[in-house]
Amino acid sequence: MGPASAGPASVGPGDDVSFAVFGRQWADFAATAGPGTLSISPPSGVDRFKHLWGFWSPTRHCAATVEFDVAVKPAGDNYGIAVAPRSTLPGDQPQGYSVQYEWQTADVSSRPGPVVRPVELPGGAWSVDVAPVPAPDLRTRRHVVVSAVGAAMTVSIDGRELAAFDLPEVECGGVAVRAWGADATFTGVRVTGS
Repeated sequence: MGPASAGPASVGPGDDVSFAVFGRQWADFAATAGPGTLSISPPSGVDRFKHLWGFWSPTRHCAATVEFDVAVKPAGDNYGIAVAPRSTLPGDQPQGYSVQYEWQTADVSSRPGPVVRPVELPGGAWSVDVAPVPAPDLRTRRHVVVSAVGAAMTVSIDGRELAAFDLPEVECGGVAVRAWGADATFTGVRVTGS
């Protein structure tokens, strides 16, 4: 599948939110946005950790909830998705606190498998010293809700809150949704906030 243009796309009934692609400055990749749907096929053959690939909405929130169903098709053992509900986008890369829902391999974890954990962008996945929380298998379609209110960020999967993280600061910004190592389709995307 070749790259597709992803211009602004409204998501969620009545929401005034649009998403545009980020990361194409470093590599071309397929990404499409439509009403309530975001699809991304991150680039292969490039360092998947040097740059980030996905969608960003500039609609600014100081409290935000991002909700969607996600289906991923892994290309290998190291893959995942992430949501930064209050981020900025300097230099075509998201910056701010994020929740990663990923598959950790044995070379990374003594308990390989799916986890959720907070990260601070652009500092990298290991810039926040919080133990990952075991999560349901990401290879099955999941309903995900990420909320950031004040200095707290929570993640719920399939109706069950899995983790709550305390952030060192309160941010305001737009929403970044990204993927690595897997094709990901986000449907029923809804963003609410203030």
